[in-house]
Amino acid sequence: MAALACTLLSAAIIRADPSNHLLADALGNDLKDKLSLAAYVLTLVAPFTGQSGTVISGLLMVAVALMWLISDHRIEWALERADQKPLG
Repeated sequence: MAALACTLLSAAIIRADPSNHLLADALGNDLKDKLSLAAYVLTLVAPFTGQSGTVISGLLMVAVALMWLISDHRIEWALERADQKPLG
């Protein structure tokens, strides 16, 4: 649910102010969110395949949790680059 909320929120913010390209540039293709959503969908479907699907589902949940432990500094870096650009 958090991955879906994050994806929808960032898309809504970008659509709300298209002239502000800073967030869109910082997020880029947003691979981490897309991988999380795909993994969550698989975790919902995998248990229906049997006992091995349940194990796969658990491993996917752990993988997503570990993936999000790595900090994502894209927005912070984009803001720092924008501050360093000379005005006018």
